[in-house]
Amino acid sequence: GIHKLSTPTVQLLFWGFAGAMGLSLTHIFLVYTGTSIARVFFITASVFAAMSLYGYTTKRDLTGIGSFLTRLEFERWNPTVATDVLRRMRGMRVRPNQRYGFAGDTRRWLIESRRDIGARITRVIPSNGTERSATTLGGGTNAIMITECPVLLFVDGAYVGDSRVTDVDNLVTLMNLTAVEVYTSSQVPARFNLPGATCGVAVFWTR
Repeated sequence: GIHKLSTPTVQLLFWGFAGAMGLSLTHIFLVYTGTSIARVFFITASVFAAMSLYGYTTKRDLTGIGSFLTRLEFERWNPTVATDVLRRMRGMRVRPNQRYGFAGDTRRWLIESRRDIGARITRVIPSNGTERSATTLGGGTNAIMITECPVLLFVDGAYVGDSRVTDVDNLVTLMNLTAVEVYTSSQVPARFNLPGATCGVAVFWTR
């Protein structure tokens, strides 16, 4: 095994491996701009530093705090739109929008929390597209009852609306998406903890 190798041999193997890893990443500079790479690097470094400091000072296990994915990670799944990235992120659910096309609703997919069931909202959408309360079951045979737990959406740190009314795929193109953060309601950072964050938060970072 490796314990039988001499120190110079182990060092040589280490530097050889490090060099091979470095060469394997050089194609990134051919695909993305230096500004984009630097931005993702500093976003990742900042989150890592903040989480490390928080974990060190509070002695808490951070495995359940949230999810963070960079472009290098989610590109392996071959997503086609921004919401596709959320399909594999812990605590999020993406499902077809039953009211797509009603009253100008352009969202093909609904983004909602898997965990925060208690915060779910039930609405009734009749065939004419006019929203009614959950207790009003009128509206004709084409009425749709919707139960959802919409999350707050942020793009580059700025609030853009919640997933109940905001079509994030119209705001963020997959080509420009560099990273995604997701937080459940109990772990939303202060800067994203706006009224309505009961169902969680999704943050999209672009280049």
